[in-house]
Parts: sequence; structure tokens; C-alpha cells
Amino acid sequence: MRSEGGDVEIKHAPGEPGFDPSERLARRVAEVISETSTGGEFVVSSFSLETIDAVLGVNGALETAWLIEPGADVGDAIGTAAYHGHLGVHPYHLFVDEAVVFAAHDLGLAVRAWTVDDGDRISRLGALGVDALITNDVSTALRALGRSGPDSS
Repeated sequence: MRSEGGDVEIKHAPGEPGFDPSERLARRVAEVISETSTGGEFVVSSFSLETIDAVLGVNGALETAWLIEPGADVGDAIGTAAYHGHLGVHPYHLFVDEAVVFAAHDLGLAVRAWTVDDGDRISRLGALGVDALITNDVSTALRALGRSGPDSS
């Protein structure tokens, strides 16, 4: 649970334009991050387990997280992510509850819920102990969590 920076999401799934089952893009992303940073400021995530596995294959020190599709078995995904050596899971926010946070944290995984823009839901997720939120509305998220933004004094 180390990341303090941004999320690099690799959108890569069968049927999408440019899909490459060789995971060449994932490996190149890992190389670029490894060459240009310490890696600790980024989380590399994807809905594709194979993609984030490929990232770890290039640099096992990079933090990776599995984005979990709505409707997937979140408990099973948490176990799979941990087994593969990933350090986080990113479930859709409506599928995050106390049991999900506990199970992930028990295995040493960070929980970053996506995409949540409602202030009340953000507050509830914060109270559950999620490690981060993926949002389109940073100001609302900061207010809901009782934090000030970077522009505040």
C-alpha cells in the first residue's frame, strides 16, 4: 500500500482496437516507468490480469492493481490478485463494503474504489478504510473526506 501518485491504467482487452495478446504495450509501459521514475509514485492498473502480470514481469518492484469488473466475485479477485503478486485491487465502488476492505487489507492489498463522485458515498467509503478513490470530482471527494485541496492555505 505504498502509492502516493497517479494511476496509469492500461486499457487492453480482447475486442478493443489495437488489442495485442503479446502484451507488448504493458511491457513497454513498465519499461518507461522504470526508466523515468522510481516507480513508487505510480500504480499500474488494468482490467486485464494478463496485462498487469506482464508489467510485473518487467519490473516486480512496480505497484500493480487489478481493476475488477462490476459483477465479478470481488472476494475471488482479491485472492487472485494477491496470489499473482499485485499490491492492490480496484473494485467498482458499489461493490466495496467492510468485508471487501478487510479481506484485501488482510492480504496486504490496497483498495481503491472506482469511479465515485457522490459525496455521501465517498464519505462512507472513507469510513470503511479504502486506501484511495478514483473520482471525476476531486473537490467533492476532498470535501466529503474533510480534507482541503492543494490550493487551500
